[in-house]
Amino acid sequence: MNISVYLFGKLTGSYTQYPDDYTHTLLEGYENKIKSPSQLIIHRNNDLMYYTYIRQLSEHGKYIGICSVVNGVIINDLKQLQKIYDENINNWVVNGDILEFNDNGDIISNVDKLYKISSEFKRLSKSLAKQISDNGTIFSKLPPVNFSTSNTEEKQFSNETDNSVIVNATKDYANVFVYSDNASVALAGYASKLRKLNQENIALKEENARVNRLKKRTTIVSVLSIILLIGFILVIVLANRSSEQQRQIDALEKTNAKQEIYIRELQRDSTTLETQLYNTHQSLNYANSHIANLQKDSTNLTKHNQELQNDLYSQKQLTNTYRQESERKQRTIEENNKTITNLQTQLRNAQQTQTVPITISSIQIASTKKNGGIANDFGKYLYSSDSYYIWIKFTGKAASYGSKNITFKLYGPNNYSNQTLYSTHSEYITFYTCESTFSASKVLGKDGNKLPKGNYKVEILYDNKILKSQSFTLY
Repeated sequence: MNISVYLFGKLTGSYTQYPDDYTHTLLEGYENKIKSPSQLIIHRNNDLMYYTYIRQLSEHGKYIGICSVVNGVIINDLKQLQKIYDENINNWVVNGDILEFNDNGDIISNVDKLYKISSEFKRLSKSLAKQISDNGTIFSKLPPVNFSTSNTEEKQFSNETDNSVIVNATKDYANVFVYSDNASVALAGYASKLRKLNQENIALKEENARVNRLKKRTTIVSVLSIILLIGFILVIVLANRSSEQQRQIDALEKTNAKQEIYIRELQRDSTTLETQLYNTHQSLNYANSHIANLQKDSTNLTKHNQELQNDLYSQKQLTNTYRQESERKQRTIEENNKTITNLQTQLRNAQQTQTVPITISSIQIASTKKNGGIANDFGKYLYSSDSYYIWIKFTGKAASYGSKNITFKLYGPNNYSNQTLYSTHSEYITFYTCESTFSASKVLGKDGNKLPKGNYKVEILYDNKILKSQSFTLY
């Protein structure tokens, strides 16, 4: 299956997209539709389906988007598709591809323009497209366009809405928006741990700066104390000159004693501060070691995740092999059943040729309005709207001439499941020569009421034996 992948968004500055082509206007316009942390947007343009996923980044106004374009099919499991988108963006953040965590645990972009990573984009887009296409069971054939709705009409849902309701809306509306309040639970815990460790690291650095300031103050006080001590010695030398000086010396001695006590207190404070500084350094070393362990755990988790993805890929390959073998056997059974059916048909035709003088070779189906005008012509899709009668044209061959009583029966849906007989009509058709080929037509209905949607069948009988039947569907 061919899946085209686009990457776009506002990462650091203005809008950027890769590859940049006719989808530019459509994808850039989705910026005005962003209403939640993440949103899934489905857009239909004839046979092309655009499945777009947008996630907001931590910085206001910044976002990243992925768009996958498929042709002729519709995705029935939107929950699985959103899970694939989520897992890819999470891996980009953890591995540092396009997105990364900063010290505060915020998700930011490490590129400004997406064309700068064109080679890396090929690897990422190829991996994403393979994950989507490998889930083959989520695809089904795209139904015809519903012209009863405008190609600009849109429908909005929350992520809690039932998947089948959203999928049915994508069949009828040109734009369907699915909003989700939770961007990524998987990354929330990791971001919270980074944010907490960063705050603790800042606090430890501030405490370390405060301790250094106190230590510097303690050194200044020690120098001042030494100066005071020298002054005290000079005073003692001069004290013998007079009794007045002696009294001053006594006073200075008392002052010196107080200074010594103050110095001892400062020394104790210095010792306490040095102990606090040592403990702070130990805490910083522990925090750095814890961060290194977390980074190692992140690397191991990434490696384990890759191993799990490899195992999953191997299991999918094995499953595909089993499925292909099962499909081959199923095709063989179907071919055998077709052969049996063909043989039974040939036997029945041979029996009818022996007993029934008429054969019907083809039946064509159309529908008419209530007034008899054509609603859906022969060879076209048949739609229930404005269809009141079924008009059949049939071609056959008569084995003998004369009037033959032909019966026509119309079967239609009952509660959109089982078929029931809507109408039956018999009339004589005259054949004037033997082995003559004829063409005729007949109109059948259901009591003049509009025919509902569903599966139908027309039968043409002679003598209660089915000459030909034709099944068809009203959409």
